[in-house]
Amino acid sequence: MGNSKIRSITYNVPTPESAQPGYTPIYRNKIMCFTNEFATYIELFLQISYKYPTRPFLGFNRSKGYKWITFEKTREKVHKYVNFLQKIPVRKSDYGLSLIGILCKSSPEWIVFDLACMSLSYTIVPLHEHRGLDESVSIMNIVKISVLCCDAGKLSSIFKLKKEGKLPDLETIIVMGHPNEEDIIAGEQISTMYYLKNAKPAEICISYPESDSIYSLSTTSGTTGPSQIIQVTHKNLMSAIIGTANNGYDITIEDAYFSYFPLSIPMERTLLYTSSKFGTRVGLSSGNISLFLNEIQYIKPSIIVAVPLFLEEIYSNIILEFNKLTGFKRKLLNRAIAKKQKNYEKDGTLIHSIYDSLIFKKARENLGGKIRIIITGISYIREEVVKMLKIFLSCPILQGYGIVEANTCNLASSIGDRTDGHVGGPMCSLEARLKIIPEYSHLYEGPVGELFLRGEILSHSTWNGREILDDEGWFATGDIFTFQPSNNSFVFIERKGNMLRVGDDYIPACYIEAIYRTSNFVSQIFIYVSDEGKLVGVVVPHEGFLISISDNDHNKYIELLYSDKIKNMVVEDLNAVARKFKLPLSMVLSKVYIETVPWTNDEVLTVTLKLKRWVLIKKYKELL
Repeated sequence: MGNSKIRSITYNVPTPESAQPGYTPIYRNKIMCFTNEFATYIELFLQISYKYPTRPFLGFNRSKGYKWITFEKTREKVHKYVNFLQKIPVRKSDYGLSLIGILCKSSPEWIVFDLACMSLSYTIVPLHEHRGLDESVSIMNIVKISVLCCDAGKLSSIFKLKKEGKLPDLETIIVMGHPNEEDIIAGEQISTMYYLKNAKPAEICISYPESDSIYSLSTTSGTTGPSQIIQVTHKNLMSAIIGTANNGYDITIEDAYFSYFPLSIPMERTLLYTSSKFGTRVGLSSGNISLFLNEIQYIKPSIIVAVPLFLEEIYSNIILEFNKLTGFKRKLLNRAIAKKQKNYEKDGTLIHSIYDSLIFKKARENLGGKIRIIITGISYIREEVVKMLKIFLSCPILQGYGIVEANTCNLASSIGDRTDGHVGGPMCSLEARLKIIPEYSHLYEGPVGELFLRGEILSHSTWNGREILDDEGWFATGDIFTFQPSNNSFVFIERKGNMLRVGDDYIPACYIEAIYRTSNFVSQIFIYVSDEGKLVGVVVPHEGFLISISDNDHNKYIELLYSDKIKNMVVEDLNAVARKFKLPLSMVLSKVYIETVPWTNDEVLTVTLKLKRWVLIKKYKELL
């Protein structure tokens, strides 16, 4: 576990004679063909539940501690929910779909409800409860949801919206959890109410949906503009599951996966369902950040999918602790890092029995102590962070890329690859190529362009049937990549709309923000181009660091945060960072605004902690 031997890896195979003017050749995974014996996930799940009946499947933090339910108990609950749902009328949408919205926190019941809807060929519409009700209301009204499953705690808000006429199509509410008596009475006056707690045990015959039928309507992240709603078929989902399962992660029944992204995110469900294929335990996070470390100790995951900002925070905290060491302990640390790096470069070994026990054990135990693979992606991460965390945590860190339109991680590096800074190649259910963008060609040695994907994993249309693929089945991702001929891998650069133009230079926003985040003063940063054509930035100061330089006195910290000198201190340090990284003048910030309130709400951050740049530009443009 955590010990990976190096092997030569070439990620993609070019399709012969596939290059066209303005495009790279078409690249495929070397394992392009695979057999999928199940047309839908509900079929696969039932087979798994009989194969591993007593194995723990889903774990969750209940009021009396962390509890697990087995595959068999999950199947029995699915039967109960199917029997329950069959008695609820679900009217067809204008496009012939039986839609049920889900506005619930992650829990085992969320998964059970999803499986029950699959069994009845209902189309789920996962609503992002973490983004606030406004977006959910908008989506419900766009697709005209008449049946909604929601947490008991959201009932009063739903009732209020219904009374105000903001949910005109909503007729039926299915309640997950235990509502109070007041909400039960109020609900009966507003809509038809059903309570999942009243579902009765039932042994029924599960039917399977058609593979081409619509499994869900999913919404995109909204990083560059308002979210889009797309159709996901059961075939799309199964292609994503099988593609992920065959991507070289070597998942086994002994693994444990920590699911801490909301289940409303398609990628999270795909990874959860992929793990279940192997009888793997899946621990669900409550979503309460204060319980995160406790939950991870209960679950002791061997597989974690982490956003770059999360890994950068781990890295920064480890470095802060290591920087406190002096004398012999500091020398021992430097020797340990050097030795592990040398071993890794020699043969790919990440385990060192002595130094791991003496120095790196605590960092690893903070993630449960059993971690085998960390998968990261979604946005840019500095190579230094990846390289050092491999040493600190004694496990491979794989980099990947995925989009909602393809349900999961679509490109990923492999275990055993010692090179960093790339996302490998497409999984076995995809083809990939770049549409060359000439103005970016001078930025990198390899070809640079927009990534196009093709394969059964991809959604075909939006919720109302508008095609999102071209005539040859290609999807334009809107993301800029370069291609590395040395190992046939793809390197993520930036979203197409997030390339910052300063004079004749094009700067990836995520790259320059990652550099400036190395400042001890910076917790969050947003950089864009002003009307004068210069880089300007908004900085949220790092609370922990400001407290440390304020003699650990909270009152002094508050005084410093709101003082005039904080801006000078931040600007001075950002300029020092620019000198350290030898940034050209075009990448030096001309103006900085200090934001004292961290960006935590869903107005400006996606669930994967990416900035909604279009929102932030509107918010801060006048201030800069």
